[in-house]
Amino acid sequence: MLKKILLIAIVVLLSISLFGCNKPEETIEESSEEPPENTAVAIVNGTEIMLFDLFKIYRNMNVSYMQRGVDITDDEITAQILEEALNTLISYELLLQNAVKNGYQVSRDEINEQIETYKSEFETEQDFIDSLELQQLTLDSLVERLEKEMLISEYVQDVIGEPQVLEEEIIEMYQQYKEQREDIPEYEEYKWELEQQLRNNKFSQKVNELIEKLKSESTIEIFREETN
Repeated sequence: MLKKILLIAIVVLLSISLFGCNKPEETIEESSEEPPENTAVAIVNGTEIMLFDLFKIYRNMNVSYMQRGVDITDDEITAQILEEALNTLISYELLLQNAVKNGYQVSRDEINEQIETYKSEFETEQDFIDSLELQQLTLDSLVERLEKEMLISEYVQDVIGEPQVLEEEIIEMYQQYKEQREDIPEYEEYKWELEQQLRNNKFSQKVNELIEKLKSESTIEIFREETN
């Protein structure tokens, strides 16, 4: 869903959308039971990260890993996914806080434009509503999440900018792929795709560096007993 608002930073960094995971219906039903109480699992600069939010992204990540053939019943894998989910929420909160701190704003018209773009992908209004329900969203909560995502996107892209890719870097990557594959396209045919891969890799690295910097400047408390 939120790829439509150019949330490259989150997509590249976290490898999974916070709020846009496509979930098989039967998987949702099997894993829809939420924890009995919504307690704080971490505090980021005074803002609580809640167990229900952790549970939702953890569930989304489980589905993503299952689709890739990972055994999510393994205790070690479970712990790793849980840790990844919590780090995702902490990173998200840090980026959001700093977007707001630096005065970034999104108008309701911009949000409405994104909603209309999303709606256009569905044949009927009811299909759109069904999609929201599938993701446990209302229109109001969608608006709220879109606003946050757009704030983060603008902030990150302004801070990082567009990474530059040199011709020699593209050639080097092409040569590496050529050694691994026999059916690789000709360089000129493949050049644009390789350039985008390199650009995304550099962008991802810069986002990681930004988040680590924000972490070093922040007060973060994690209640690990709540996430085990």
